[in-house]
Amino acid sequence: MPGVAQPLLRIARTDKMRVVVRLPDRDVPFARRGAPATLTIDSLPNQTFQGEISRMARAEEYDTRYMRVEIDLENPDGTLEDGMYGSATIVLVKQRPGVRIPSSCLQGQSSDGSRTIFVVNDGKAKRRQVKVGDDDGRQAQILSGLSASDQVISGQLGSLEDGLPVKVVRSESDDSQPANDDATEGSKDASASRDDSQGPTR
Repeated sequence: MPGVAQPLLRIARTDKMRVVVRLPDRDVPFARRGAPATLTIDSLPNQTFQGEISRMARAEEYDTRYMRVEIDLENPDGTLEDGMYGSATIVLVKQRPGVRIPSSCLQGQSSDGSRTIFVVNDGKAKRRQVKVGDDDGRQAQILSGLSASDQVISGQLGSLEDGLPVKVVRSESDDSQPANDDATEGSKDASASRDDSQGPTR
């Protein structure tokens, strides 16, 4: 552009690289400066890089509820290049308390992390709102709204309604039972099926 000075060159430091990670809201309280981090780079398979959290934004993005976190990586041989992409695993301060249930038990989605499940209450299905933490697609961590003694209904939930009579089915798989993160023993049986023997409910 005429009349605007343009730099002739730029100098970049490459012996230490800054990795930018966006941390989800649910993990922000458990991240600290100095927390260990392991990174893998898409274009450098079978290699891992060790670093730690160096800086945190201390403010989340309003539209995404993510926080910017920076990890410094030593790069003495220049293996890492500016602009590379990868994945980071950060060690959080502690595991959050809660129970775990199969992800298939969850219904709905809200912006604040709340989901809907069905539990057995006096032989009937009861809809309940719960706060969900980590969810890997197989097991979901429930932060609030559920205890390890509750019986969670799993299976085909499409036709299930609040107040519908259900019959508990004993499951041999631990995947259908809520497990307490802090407990050493399993909890009550947690699967149920629709009980049509009592007729439809109004």
